[in-house]
Formats: sequence, C-alpha cells, structure tokens
Amino acid sequence: MDACKVACIFTSAALAVDEDMHHFADRLGVSTAKNLILNSPFDYARPALL
Repeated sequence: MDACKVACIFTSAALAVDEDMHHFADRLGVSTAKNLILNSPFDYARPALL
C-alpha cells in the first residue's frame, strides 16, 4: 500500500525549542516531516515598556 500523503500547517510561537521542531514532530508521530521556522516580523523591542 502507498503511504497516505497529507499536508498540515501548524502555527504557533511555541512549537520550536531552541529552533528545533523535533520534540513537536515526535509527539505527533511525524518525526520525518518537513518543517520551516520563520522569524516573527513583529518588533518586540519597540512597543515594550521598561
């Protein structure tokens, strides 16, 4: 039988640990999944109150 191919997109600020997705992918049972980590376009420093 051919493996079922499915595309899923997960978005969150907390899926990666030290820029690594292995923990998240392993928990879902998809350790061989392709992933992409993008930097946030949000400027965290500017609106912060000190």
